[in-house]
Amino acid sequence: AASGEDKMVSLFSHLPRPMAPLEIHHQLSSISSNNQLSNNHIHPAIPTLGHLYITHSLLGGNARCRAMLQTFALLLQAYTPPSTSRDFRHDVDHSLLKPAFQYWTTQCRPHSVSMGNAFSFLKLAVANLERELEWNDAREILLESMEAYVTERIEYAGKAISRHAGSKIQEKGDVILVFGKSEVINRLLLDAALVDKKTFRVIVVEAWRP
Repeated sequence: AASGEDKMVSLFSHLPRPMAPLEIHHQLSSISSNNQLSNNHIHPAIPTLGHLYITHSLLGGNARCRAMLQTFALLLQAYTPPSTSRDFRHDVDHSLLKPAFQYWTTQCRPHSVSMGNAFSFLKLAVANLERELEWNDAREILLESMEAYVTERIEYAGKAISRHAGSKIQEKGDVILVFGKSEVINRLLLDAALVDKKTFRVIVVEAWRP
């Protein structure tokens, strides 16, 4: 018979199993010996964020997405296209964005949905820049675009989802099943309880899943 740790509820069978501490240690050791980290050209912010991802120091898709965009902002501020560049858009995409994102998602842990959406947005923002722009001007446009993305796509969207989904909770007596940790769900439940004064029970079937 299967042990308790081996049993899997079919409803959640598609979700990845969280790594045990020993597994995290082995993966960190593997990454530390990887040639990517010994590359003198890699910005220290890239492995620093990767360490936070793999050790689950950042929990929740939105938190991981914000940290990714903040790190991209640091990379953009420190980056200058080579003097031989014929198109800075190509250099930013292939020399800056892709290597960092691939490192985080292949060496550290898979990206969240929000991270994937934000990365696609940033790549499109780079591609839409005018080729004749001065790099300093282009960088400012990208930094402002990322700031607006966080405000509109994460902050405002989270509030809208919270208010809409919160309206589905009855005034009294509901039992809400939650799997894992979600910033939006946390906000929804707090708004329902503290703002709307609704009373309900919450069951968390797994609290550690990031």
